Amino acid sequence: MSQLAIGALTWIFLLSALVSFAGARLEIENTDVVDQGEFPANDPPTAVFTLMNRGDSALKVQKLAASCDCLTLRLDRHEAAPGDKIKLYARLIPGTISGSYVKNIVIRSNAENPVAVMRLSGKAVPVVEVLPAARLLAGHIPLHQTWTETCHLQASVPGVKLGEPTAKSSIPATAELRQDDERNWRLTIAVTASEVGKTLRGEVVVPILEPKGWQPLCIQFAGRLGLELTAYPVQLFIPANPVVEFVREFEIILQGADKIAADKLIFPKIERTSFKLLKIEEGNRARIEMRREGVKSAGTFDCPVIFIEYPGASKAVIKLSPAGFLDR
Repeated sequence: MSQLAIGALTWIFLLSALVSFAGARLEIENTDVVDQGEFPANDPPTAVFTLMNRGDSALKVQKLAASCDCLTLRLDRHEAAPGDKIKLYARLIPGTISGSYVKNIVIRSNAENPVAVMRLSGKAVPVVEVLPAARLLAGHIPLHQTWTETCHLQASVPGVKLGEPTAKSSIPATAELRQDDERNWRLTIAVTASEVGKTLRGEVVVPILEPKGWQPLCIQFAGRLGLELTAYPVQLFIPANPVVEFVREFEIILQGADKIAADKLIFPKIERTSFKLLKIEEGNRARIEMRREGVKSAGTFDCPVIFIEYPGASKAVIKLSPAGFLDR
C-alpha cells in the first residue's frame, strides 16, 4: 500500500473518531444519590440534582420519569450549552409516602450517554401511623358471616386529635374508633357478607383535627363475599375425533372454606358424560375426573362450557376447546 493511501486512511480514522466523540455528554454533578433523612410526611423537602453538559454541543432533555406517581419533577430548563448546567428539582407529594422509601428518577437525552438514573431516599414520618398496614385484605368472607379487623393508630407527636371515622364501601361497613391513651387508638372495621360472589372494596377515612395541615387517614380494604368455587385448569382440550372416548382430570377449589363436602358438588348433566370424585386434597380441594364416551359417528361436542355448583358459592366455570382442536 502506498504512503498516500496510508495517509488517507489515517485521516479518515481520525475524522471518524472525532465525529464519534462529538456531541453532548451528560454528567450528574456532585452526586446522583440524595438521602433526605427523616422529615414530616406532610412537608417533604426538595432535592436538587445538577445536570452538567461536558460535551461540545447542546444537551437536550427529551424525557423525564420517576419510578412512582408520588414524585413531582421540574427542570429549570430543557437545554444546556456546552459547559452549562440544568437543575432538576424533585419533591414527594405531601402525604403520599409513609416510612422509608427509595425512588428512581430517569432522564433521557440526546447525550452520548442517553440514559441517566438518579436515586432519592429518606424516611417520611406520618403524624399518625396505621398498623399493621393501611391496606387490608379480607379474603373470602363466608355468607352471613362478619369480617372484622382492628388497626392500631399510633401518633408520632403529642397533642394529636382524631375525628369520627366514616366508612365508604361496596357492601355496608361500619367503623369504630376508640382511644387507648394520648397517642394510641384502635380502629375496628366490620363487614357482613350478605350476598354471594360480590367484590368487597371500601375505605375508612379518619380526619386529623390536630395538628392542622395533615390529610385524613385512609384505610382501604378489599375481599370477596361468600364462598367461591373455582376450577383448575380453567380450560380442557378435547380430542379432534369425537368417536374416541376421552378422560380429563381437573381440580375444584372452594375458596373461603376450610373443607369441601364432595357430596354437595353439583355437576351438569351432559349426554354420555360422567363426573367422578377421585380424592379430597388439603380440605378445600377436590380432584375430579370427567369421562366422555365415544360416539358411533363423527360429530361435535355440544357443551363448550361446564358449570359446577356448590351450595352458597359462586359457580366454577370450565371451558372446553372447540371441536377440531388437537388432543393435548
